[in-house]
Amino acid sequence: VSVPLSLCGGALELKGQISNENSIRACLNYALDCSKKERHGELVFFDNSLQQNNANSLEVLAMIRQSVLNGCTGFYLCYQPLVEPISQRIIGAEALVRWHTETLGEVSPGFFIPLLERDPCFYELGAWILRQATHDMKAIVDKNPDFVVNVNVAHTQLESIGFREVVLNALQESQFPSKNLCIELTERCRDMDIRRLQAEIQFFHSHKIRIALDDFGTGSSSLGLLRDLDIDSLKIDRSFIVKAHTHEVDRILLDCVLSCGIQLGMGICLEGVETAENREFLLKYPARYHQGYFYHRPQPF
Repeated sequence: VSVPLSLCGGALELKGQISNENSIRACLNYALDCSKKERHGELVFFDNSLQQNNANSLEVLAMIRQSVLNGCTGFYLCYQPLVEPISQRIIGAEALVRWHTETLGEVSPGFFIPLLERDPCFYELGAWILRQATHDMKAIVDKNPDFVVNVNVAHTQLESIGFREVVLNALQESQFPSKNLCIELTERCRDMDIRRLQAEIQFFHSHKIRIALDDFGTGSSSLGLLRDLDIDSLKIDRSFIVKAHTHEVDRILLDCVLSCGIQLGMGICLEGVETAENREFLLKYPARYHQGYFYHRPQPF
């Protein structure tokens, strides 16, 4: 069955055997939603393999929800250091969530995090991540008062009424200094109402909590965000870093974004520093932090 849709400029094609009207409607809704939100109105193909993939995703999501209900069993944190480029001294770390189950083994974050970000249970898991990260890093901060831990925050957390209290309670429980916490705004946070986002940033700044913009240069990034948001740190996406020493366009874009960020008083982090050659080239840029496999892979506390 081929069904053209004029709604929102989208079009889709259904392939395979669809048994009834409800199934057809569900597949149409799925493909149209994908066309509007992920493919900018382009043609989307739906076939039975997608239906199976969705079933698998729902099964994994059910396992995630059960893990969260059981105190986030199976979840643990790894930390990837933030490094001062010249001295290679570790001056901070980003907390990264990992998940292991008896039935599936180690599950790739690239698979389970997109499922989580759209599910309400991520709010509880996000609270656990904050508590665990501040608890772990308290020992390091006690010895190094300038050490900063970065924790990713999704839009589902920021949009929740109680999230401010979750952050403050995590800091209080672990006795972790608020000035040593940096909240990294993930990509979908940028789609929030700008006034709501500004209000959340202002609140956290009033408690001396730092704010970073993650993966800048991809997805919903725009220079308008640098104008409208009071950001402490700008993390330039690795896609502009890994080939900067060989690709002129990446070098030009890196120059522009880094210059803007520095002139606006932001600390710059270059993500994806993976080789000695890459690092050597990037040393000419006045970034505050480097992050990547050349220095350290993510590892347990």
